[in-house]
Amino acid sequence: MNLENIPLSEKTKKNLQQSGYNQLTDIQLKTIPLVLEGKDLIAQSQTGTGKTAAFLIPILEKLEAGSKPQALILVPTRELALQVSREARKLSASQLRILEVYGGVAIFRQLRALRQGVDVVIGTPGRLIDHLQGGNLPTNNLKFVVLDEQARREMVLDKFKRKQITLLVASDVAARGLDVKDISYVINYDFPQNPEYYIHRTGRTGRAGASGKAISFLSSRKEKSQLMEIARDRKFKVENFANPR
Repeated sequence: MNLENIPLSEKTKKNLQQSGYNQLTDIQLKTIPLVLEGKDLIAQSQTGTGKTAAFLIPILEKLEAGSKPQALILVPTRELALQVSREARKLSASQLRILEVYGGVAIFRQLRALRQGVDVVIGTPGRLIDHLQGGNLPTNNLKFVVLDEQARREMVLDKFKRKQITLLVASDVAARGLDVKDISYVINYDFPQNPEYYIHRTGRTGRAGASGKAISFLSSRKEKSQLMEIARDRKFKVENFANPR
């Protein structure tokens, strides 16, 4: 039982055993002691080797419940944010408050949780930027910052830039900071709830004076009204197409 050889509190060890962590993986054995010592590190391991727990276990061990975020975990997708937050809640041996923030959903619940106080924030870049710019996410009490799965995102975007990928399907994580020349089309499969996200998404095409088209699938009158309002504000033309039969 290699868990006994890791310098964790008995409370944490008991919680890990109850969660099925009797035997730690190689990446966990190498990472956990270094994080507990406060070392900065870059870790890489294959899928399924427990990378998420490798950084969550020591971070949760070092935190105590407070009123401001103490750990910020940046992930590339909403799905990963939900996955990491579920794992964090399972591994937490104390009453830490954990919040996931991501786009595509109403922001007011996230605002309310942040105002009430959270200890760990797990989020996607776009929504985290929203909260930071809005002054909703204090960073003066942060003890840990984690960039999760960033290498994979950069690898995919690099292939897209070099035209090794002709079609990129992405969440709002690609709506900001993506500068790729000659993107012909941006397709909004789900219409953004936030008008700003629409601008960021469609702004990936037609850059620097080039031409481009954005195609949006609308499923309600409300979405159509939102699109027309954005078009009026930004002074661009909208063409309507009937549903295919």
